[in-house]
Order: sequence, then C-alpha cells, then structure tokens
Amino acid sequence: MRPMFVVLTLLLARLFGRAQVAVSATQTEIVEGHVLCNDGNVPARSADVRLIPITNLLPESDTAGTTNQPSPETTTDFDGYYMLSSVVPGTYLVDVRKDGYSDDLGFIRIVIDRLTRDQRKALLLTFPQVLVRASGVAREDAMLRRAGAITGHVTVDIGGTIDRNYVTVTLVSSSLLGNPEGNDDQKATGFSQRGLIDDRGIYRITGLPVGKYRLSVRVSEAYFDIKMDGSNTTVQPQRTGTGALTIFAPDVFTESEAKLVEVHDGEEVSDADLSIPRRKLHSTGGIVTQGGAQVAGATISVQPQGHEPLGNTAVSTASGNYRFDLLPPGVYFVEAKYPNPFLSPAHSASRKITVQLNESDMLDANVDIPTQGHAP
Repeated sequence: MRPMFVVLTLLLARLFGRAQVAVSATQTEIVEGHVLCNDGNVPARSADVRLIPITNLLPESDTAGTTNQPSPETTTDFDGYYMLSSVVPGTYLVDVRKDGYSDDLGFIRIVIDRLTRDQRKALLLTFPQVLVRASGVAREDAMLRRAGAITGHVTVDIGGTIDRNYVTVTLVSSSLLGNPEGNDDQKATGFSQRGLIDDRGIYRITGLPVGKYRLSVRVSEAYFDIKMDGSNTTVQPQRTGTGALTIFAPDVFTESEAKLVEVHDGEEVSDADLSIPRRKLHSTGGIVTQGGAQVAGATISVQPQGHEPLGNTAVSTASGNYRFDLLPPGVYFVEAKYPNPFLSPAHSASRKITVQLNESDMLDANVDIPTQGHAP
C-alpha cells in the first residue's frame, strides 16, 4: 500500500483539480473577498467564512500538540462578499461553508491527525492561505463546489411512515481517497450525516463527498416514567413494550445486506428509499417472578444469539409483565435481573432464558429469578 500521504495527495487532486495557494505579501489587518458557487458562478449568499490559524492544524513538531487560537468568522452578503477586520497577525486557511456544497476541509480534518507534521504541511498548502500582518487589506476569493445529495422516501410496509425521525448516511468507501492498489473499496474515514424525515416520509441529505454510502434509520419505542426524589431515581413503566432497531436500505436488518448508494459531485440521487418491514418483526414478553411471586421493577434485556445486545431494556410492571417489540426473526437470550443491578449490584440476582422467534410472537416467555445469587 502506498503511504497515507500519497493517498491524500490523490484525494486533493480530485477535490480541487489544480491546487492554487494565494498568499498576500502586503501588511494587512483586513481580509476580504468574494465567494462564488461553481454551479452557475453565482454569488454564494449567506455562506460561512472562517479564517483558521494554521497553527490550529499544524503543530511545531511531530510530538507537539496543535493550538486552539480564535478563528475569526463572518457571513457573506447578498453579493457573496465578505470582510473580516482587526485580524490578529498570522497565517490562516480560508474556510468557506454553505449547505449543499462540499466541505473539503472538514472532510480532510477527519484524517489529518494520522499524519506527520511534514505530511500535514504539504496537505494544507493545497488550501488557500492568507498572511495577516499589522495593517492593510488582503484579498482572497473562493469558489464553492456543489457536492452530492441523497433523497428518498421512508415507508412502513403495512402503510404510513415515521416522520420526526432521521435517516443516517455513512460513508463506507470513497473514490476520493484514490485507488493506488486496484482496491475499489477504499476504507472510509468515519464520515456520516443525518437528514430529517418530514410528514410525507421524505428526507434529503446534502453536502456529501464522493463515495458509496450505507443508509439506515433507527426506530424505537419505550414507555417509561422516570421519577426523581432527591438522590433516588425510579423508573416505572407506563405500559409494556419497548423496542430499538436499525433498518438498512432498502429493508434489511444487517449492514452486510445493505444496498450501497453511490454519490458523485453535483449529483442528486433521488430514489434512495427505505422501507421498514413491520410484517417481519415480532414481539416477545411474559411475566417475571421470584419465588413464585410477580416482580415489579425487574430489569430485562434481550440479546440476539451471536450478536451484541440490542441496547433496549424493559422494566417489569406492577404485575410483573415485560415485553420487547420490533424484533427480527431469530434466537434471543432474555435475561431478567432483580433488584436493579445498577442500584443494588451486590444483591442482584438474574436468570436467562432462550426465545426463538420465527413466524409469530412469543408472549409467554416467563422468567423466574432465583431468590439470591445468579442462575443460568
């Protein structure tokens, strides 16, 4: 594999085409310029402009830490003009951001901590810089590049949608990183973004770097009433039923089954739909007892066989009932603990049972907790 520096050089070559560095040699305290959009060469109105001190990104040595000097910022006017005055002397990167347009520096900063000082220096030289001294005016214009976008519908297979929720897109491979060894699936850099689902079930996510994305939506439900009395906190279920599940596009339960969406600069992918397969989801539940008596306030968790716990926890009601919803088909371990292991770990007892969900629900998965100690 080529070193990270070579890969990032390829990235920037694709991001910017030609690297141009504009450094003012005059003595300055005012920085001004115009910002345009590449889709029409029109003014970039209400764009955010920041001057980032180079020392915030470039340490004095490989072992030195970066600084956190103030970054003067402003907003462009109706003509795309910006001006920053009384700027502290120093060297700055000119960082411009606007919804729907590529945030190149933000994307690069995800990987910049992995680099040596020399690699960082070479990388940052590809961005416009301005040298601020004691007096005068320096000018630095900028061009924003329209980034990719993803839009689509989120529906439920039995009808309706889930508005006031979010779709998350996660970058899983990026052609921007180059392909030095013929590997078409370059490892992504941890970039993700969310888009709100509206009342029609439509979402739209903009400002996406070139690459392939995995789409997901998180659905959950819980009906707890949390009460605080001084230092005491009690969790009381309002009703049985709790669930938490991530659905991947188009309608699957695991990352490996997800259909990836490819995005290019300036492209809007308009058919990236997700469907929540409610017909495939099941519920399990029952009664928690201890010594034959129904137990209120027991903590119950569910874990798919061979996978991590789902992260949703149930609390038994006054009659000992519990229930988990939104469970895909499979084998699960249901574990009940009492008293609450977080409040009374020394005295907590537990029992685990196995539940298999195929074509129907299982609502008689009763759990009897031993009176003391732990049981299998």
